[in-house]
Amino acid sequence: MNLKKYLYPIIGIAIAGGIFILATKGKKPTPTPTPEPTPEPEDGSGVSPEQKKPDPTLSAILANANATTILKGKKIYSKVDNVKARTEARVNDGIVNNLYGDITKAGTFLGTAISVLNDGNGAQNTTAKRVYKWVKVQLSKDGYDAVQANRSFLTRDLFTPSAFPIVYFREDVIKL
Repeated sequence: MNLKKYLYPIIGIAIAGGIFILATKGKKPTPTPTPEPTPEPEDGSGVSPEQKKPDPTLSAILANANATTILKGKKIYSKVDNVKARTEARVNDGIVNNLYGDITKAGTFLGTAISVLNDGNGAQNTTAKRVYKWVKVQLSKDGYDAVQANRSFLTRDLFTPSAFPIVYFREDVIKL
């Protein structure tokens, strides 16, 4: 009688284990396709060849002492894919970063320029031999929609704001 008390639970566990083994034995995990990594620039700077080719019109304006007055109100477009909009005129990819969002498609109308600022961290542009310039931009509807499309449903805005946010773009990822 004491044997029956332990025998039924052991048989139940054995049957459940057998069912589990039979159910998972024939299934092989499907391999997930891994995207091809983007080629790292040869110089190791992290700047793509497209970014190294500056927009000549924008470069001439940024070299001018009155860059803000010349650039104010001009339309700004993304020059390369995966442009990062920032909340400050510097790169901060730490735990609490200043990333507003990503714009994945080149040629997207980002918005209109407001002002020009120097990099907050003092990062140097190796091709121009000077501190990077950041353009303060009032996002357009297209730029705002591109950012929202790349956000999770948890962080996406529920309603379109009446005034689109002001963000910063580094000079090597935008064009006029």
